[in-house]
Amino acid sequence: GKSTPLGCLEDNTTQHLVSDLEALRLHLGVNTWMLLGGSWGVTLSLAYAQAHPASVAAMVLRGVCLMRRQEIDWLYGGGGANTLAPNEWKDFEKAALGDDFGETDRDASSPADLVGALYESMTSEDSVVRDKATRAWHSWGFNIMGQASSKSIPGVRSWSGEKWSNVPRSSVHTPKDLELRNTIYTANSKSARSRIQSATIVNTTSALSRSTQSLSSFGDSAAVSNSSGSVVPSTATATLTMENFEQSDSSLVDERTLGKSKLPVVSSSFAAQAMLECHYCKFDAFMTPNQIIENIDAVRNIPTVAVHGSLDFICPVRTAWDLHTAWPEAELRVVGGAGHSMYDLAITHELLVATDNFRNLSVR
Repeated sequence: GKSTPLGCLEDNTTQHLVSDLEALRLHLGVNTWMLLGGSWGVTLSLAYAQAHPASVAAMVLRGVCLMRRQEIDWLYGGGGANTLAPNEWKDFEKAALGDDFGETDRDASSPADLVGALYESMTSEDSVVRDKATRAWHSWGFNIMGQASSKSIPGVRSWSGEKWSNVPRSSVHTPKDLELRNTIYTANSKSARSRIQSATIVNTTSALSRSTQSLSSFGDSAAVSNSSGSVVPSTATATLTMENFEQSDSSLVDERTLGKSKLPVVSSSFAAQAMLECHYCKFDAFMTPNQIIENIDAVRNIPTVAVHGSLDFICPVRTAWDLHTAWPEAELRVVGGAGHSMYDLAITHELLVATDNFRNLSVR
């Protein structure tokens, strides 16, 4: 997130990033290292490991994403995620294609229509156009993330007969003694389809501090280790929210860079994230179709654990299953009831267990 120039798209491809990682490893004098990547970071970790397998001791992957066209289509092309939030999808379409969308014959079923249109807007010299596209991109992502997190939406989405509104959580009946249970499905080379029903979330995550027992208080806050080795929630959030976005710099693009470069360079991390995500989606992450799975033999012997939420609607669990089918030697842990966020309590627990298990891994 501190690379400069912020949000620059020139020479920004998967191949460039893989080269950067290898240059960093050599600069630091690291022989082999463990990779931990989430979402797009899974794609990048696997792409790096396939290019430099001898440099990777182990991998921990969260929210498996392979950047295949069907995955991009699922999220941004009307290929599935749109059915989870149809009202918000309609707003997303209008923001991408114009307010008169629906009154034209333009086909919005193709990812290129939406991603391509937003990419054009995000790289526009018109700050108003850029701002609108950036907000639309983030808003859609937040809405889909929220489908699997009661923390993201303040209650129930309600249609009154005239308009949509959010019913505050305080007015929604919640049984006092509701027992939250966590189901973890594991799939690995020894047991391809075993099922473990755990006790309550608290018992499942016994390594966590007792102060984190309430999921509502933990939310999407970051988890940090204290001196005793327990994990406690950080007071600072580590996830993007629309509130944060609204409070960010009003100037999303450094106007001084316009005219000096082929593409604008953003001055806000919120705009940079949207622009970079759109950039990689538009160009299929600069990879050939199904590249990661077709080259899986290069990493087959690298110890790897993949953790995926069963209710991950950003990266559907089918993607993790496809990776597992091609790579049964890697361990796959599908966490029941969890979404995409690494700060989901059960996801955090699984990541801590995986990294702890690799702590004493002998250097290959």
